[in-house]
Amino acid sequence: MARLTYHSAVKPCRGQFVSGDATLLLEQNDGVMAVICDGLGHGRPAFEVSRAVNAWVEKQTTRDPEALVLGLHEVLKGSIGAAVGMAWINTTTMALRYAGIGNTVGKIFGGRERSLISRPGTLGIAVASVRVQEDVLSPGDFLVLHTDGISSNFTLVDYPMMLHDKAETATGEIMRRFGKDYDDSSCIVVKCSND
Repeated sequence: MARLTYHSAVKPCRGQFVSGDATLLLEQNDGVMAVICDGLGHGRPAFEVSRAVNAWVEKQTTRDPEALVLGLHEVLKGSIGAAVGMAWINTTTMALRYAGIGNTVGKIFGGRERSLISRPGTLGIAVASVRVQEDVLSPGDFLVLHTDGISSNFTLVDYPMMLHDKAETATGEIMRRFGKDYDDSSCIVVKCSND
């Protein structure tokens, strides 16, 4: 039977003491919710928006990415806004549902590499539409979510050992190898493996 392990990391851009990026990993009996958030700009205002996103998501009973993204759009109105990507993974079937708005990136590495597409816009300011993508993780797959503080064009050629590393190691390596000093950065890695 397949199981999930996961890890996240956040780093402020050079010269800042707090990060406008944030991550959230929520476990429930039937699944795991992974949320990546990038409050617009840097420093305290962006930090406060990202903190508000996490606090609101934690209080919700639904784990439907579309409903959560649309709800966040309403909650963040009047704020500086945020880019958010979120994935719900059923821990029994490994079915994945993803929705994102703005400059957040989702990729699945493993048997075949595929991208999860975030729609244009900024939550709290302008959202044209929400699209939910569905996929299924297989043992050996790595789900990687990150903000635009990490270069989005890396592949397994750039980090060939990723599929052999633990989720925690992969998170640190992605941040170190592909993170940008001039922007806040955050990353979540979810690894699907056999028991």
